[in-house]
Amino acid sequence: MSLNRRDQSGMRWRYKATKKARTASQHRRARRRALTIELLEYRTLLTVTATLNGNVLDITLDASNDSAIVSQVSSNIDVFDGTMHTEFAASAVQSIDAQGNDLANQSVALDSAITLSSALMVSHVTTATVTGNYTVGSANLTADGTLTIAPGAIVSSRQIAAGGDPLTAHSTGDSGDLTFTAPAITVGDNAELLANADSGFTSGDVALTGTNSVNLTWILGLANFATLNANSSIAMGAATIRGNDVSITTDADTSKTVDLTVTPSNPDLGPLQNIIENAILPFQVSAAASTSSADSSIMIGSGSQITADDDVTLTADATSDSQITTSAEYLGVTYGSSEPTASVTLAGGPSGASVRAGGDFNMQAAANNTLAVTTIVPNGGDSGNVSFAYGHARTNSTANLESGSTVTAANASIGAVNTNSFSTQAIASGFNQSSSTGVGATISIGDYQSSATTDASGSITATGNVGIAASSVNTSDITRSFASVLNPTVGSSLLSAVQNYLAGFPFPTSFDGSTIDPAGAGQNVLVGGAVVIVASQNSANASVGAGGLVSATGDVTVSSEAEDNISISATASAGAANVTSVGGAVAVSNYTNEASSFIGNAATVNAGGLLHVVSDANVPNQTAPFVPALDLSHTDSATGTGRIAEQYADGGAVGSDVQSALAPIAAYLNPLLNNPNGIGTSFVDGGGTVTANGTAGVGGAVNFLSVTNTSSAYIAPGAQVNQGASSTTQDVNVEATSELDTLDLAGIPSALGFTGGGGGSTGVGGSFDLVSYTNSAQAYIDDTAKVSAGHDITVDSQTTNYLLNVVQAGAAAQSVGVEGAIGFVRIKNQSLAYIEDEAVINADNDVNVSATNQALDINVSGGLAEGDVVGVGASASFNDISDTTVAEIGDFNGLTGAPGSVVAGNNVDVSSQSTETAWAISVAGAGAAGVASGSGGVSSTRATATATESQGTSASTWSQTTQRP
Repeated sequence: MSLNRRDQSGMRWRYKATKKARTASQHRRARRRALTIELLEYRTLLTVTATLNGNVLDITLDASNDSAIVSQVSSNIDVFDGTMHTEFAASAVQSIDAQGNDLANQSVALDSAITLSSALMVSHVTTATVTGNYTVGSANLTADGTLTIAPGAIVSSRQIAAGGDPLTAHSTGDSGDLTFTAPAITVGDNAELLANADSGFTSGDVALTGTNSVNLTWILGLANFATLNANSSIAMGAATIRGNDVSITTDADTSKTVDLTVTPSNPDLGPLQNIIENAILPFQVSAAASTSSADSSIMIGSGSQITADDDVTLTADATSDSQITTSAEYLGVTYGSSEPTASVTLAGGPSGASVRAGGDFNMQAAANNTLAVTTIVPNGGDSGNVSFAYGHARTNSTANLESGSTVTAANASIGAVNTNSFSTQAIASGFNQSSSTGVGATISIGDYQSSATTDASGSITATGNVGIAASSVNTSDITRSFASVLNPTVGSSLLSAVQNYLAGFPFPTSFDGSTIDPAGAGQNVLVGGAVVIVASQNSANASVGAGGLVSATGDVTVSSEAEDNISISATASAGAANVTSVGGAVAVSNYTNEASSFIGNAATVNAGGLLHVVSDANVPNQTAPFVPALDLSHTDSATGTGRIAEQYADGGAVGSDVQSALAPIAAYLNPLLNNPNGIGTSFVDGGGTVTANGTAGVGGAVNFLSVTNTSSAYIAPGAQVNQGASSTTQDVNVEATSELDTLDLAGIPSALGFTGGGGGSTGVGGSFDLVSYTNSAQAYIDDTAKVSAGHDITVDSQTTNYLLNVVQAGAAAQSVGVEGAIGFVRIKNQSLAYIEDEAVINADNDVNVSATNQALDINVSGGLAEGDVVGVGASASFNDISDTTVAEIGDFNGLTGAPGSVVAGNNVDVSSQSTETAWAISVAGAGAAGVASGSGGVSSTRATATATESQGTSASTWSQTTQRP
């Protein structure tokens, strides 16, 4: 019973006594609440209220730290706020609606066993917990912080006979939907979320949604800017979920923006952080910073069971966006970091997680990363006459079916996807990109890593198709530095780290026994103007892991895609002062782009249709390619000494043809050079300009660009492929493709160049451009693998390479112009396709092994120096190109073991083809009002190409063009 009374003094008291409990649970509650006496006037504000409106029990939490515990005592539903109990006849309550108002630490706990014919709802509270057994018409529980389904708790919308087990009893009506939403959701061991139906009734949907977002724009004094980030997680123990569609999704989204245009009166009032980096350059520094991270994760634990009449969806999305722009004099260092992480795991083990979907199974981890770091040299310049921009990015996505987990569905799709946009820029006065009036050296450092991994080491059975995929795409990968230099840089810890890095970098390059060093013998490349340093790693890996089992009536696809859209530039101008100024542009960058797809050791894959193991690594050209039209074929008819004249004439004709083929290059480059967003892959330019009374402006440009682009697709040792039933539509394709296309420019005036300043007494400029590429595709079936197909088995590798490298050096001055241009290209293309000699191969139709390489490489160096008196020019172009193209059935790896076999019902074809066209063009010229002298050019191509096969046909085609003035 419940009584409200007043005592003799007039105070109101609430007296509650509970009848003798009839069950053990009721006895415990009765003992705990046998007598409660409270002076109501001491509670100045009743912030938790419970009222019955019609058949809806409304529970309202109005203040911070409010709590409500809902339970059933005997035939009543009790609401306890930590102090007072309010009870309602259970027969009168058909629905419960508990609501907070988003204040701190509000909580609702759902205890004991309660049956509701209508909805169970919780919203606008910090935490929500289910510890009891709730049978409801539907449920919608939302929390701002955590939502917990405790071990052994039950939330069921199944309509069943009274007293029935919700897990096993037959339905007597349709089931409602169950919805759970919070940044962090936990479902404990032996918990049950049940919305399934049978006996002709309709199932409801079950949706668990973890969502969290942080969106901050920095303002003076904003607290927690550095530390506040979005995290979202769903962790499921050995629990059971059943419904029509089962959806488990997490979404974490962090966005931070800094625009620092005014120097803070106190450094502590700015967006200040202490930065420690060890990846490229080890340093520790205070910086204006924007650091963002987002973590989105789903863990389906061992022993869990998810069953859906239709689809099962497991999706984790993480988005991080960090953007910082500084144009005020502050600390001299602008730092941006962005790190999204997304993961979905089906845990394995002896009692691994189990998913059964009557429709499709979709499992995906997606990470989206945007990083934009820009420092604009302030009006008064930065400390030490140097401004730094540092961009740090880490993107990770993982989709993992661990060994021991099982998935059964109509179609199954498992993937990890990364999408990135990176930009790090430092800009000084005198460039189109800048509204700054500040001058100084600039250094941009890009440290970017992205990894997408999908591993299916569990068991997948599908009546349709299975897709296992990983993709990591850098839609934009930009690092730029623009410097306008008056005075030399002054030492700092970060500047010293940069100097040490450049001093230890292997700039000297050997060619045919000679060493070429852009810094000069025994000298180091130093920070004089604009510096760009980039280390970028991008990878995508998809696999049926070791011991995995995949069986599909339709197709099975294991695919990976890695793409990097590279754009780097360093531009510097020296001068505009009355003293000698030195400004150089140096770009040092190292990019790795990798795609890998494979069926792992001792894995088993059976596909009724196509088994496609495919990888694609791509570094796209940022512009349309320039392809010179040149036909070097000719017919000789002369004999004897007449052949000398004929050969001489042929040489002249070739020179004329080459000149005609290259004539359109200026028209090709002009629109690109006028578009700051379309100047290609890499660009460096360092020049000298001085005022009319100035002494000298000295500039030079050095570009060292290294790209490793690799693609691998394979079937590993011991793998069992299609060792069961076969059909005429059953093919096995193992394909690796690698494409690397770039446009690289040095020393050419462009929209990225200096637009301020003017001609002075002396100008000096030179350019050195070294491009080093490794482009590799490898497709193979390894030793002891057993692969069968009712139709064809194909192993194919393809490499494609396009390079246009144009190097020019020159300077404008009233007195003297001196310039030199060196373009050095080192390319290694490798296309390998093979079946090892211990593999067992059976195809009812054809077995095809093919390797191809297609390359066009154009290296042009030259220069133009203009002066009133003298112009001097020199240029050199060097190509060092190696192509290896191999198609083979045999012992490729050199290991010995029991011999395998290759059996085809029709043909066995092994073929390789390599086609390479290489141009090395050096044009040196000098133009002046007085005398032109000292011009010279050197061109050299060293190239090897092999196309080999163990049987079948091969072709190796080379077209080499060398021209000197």
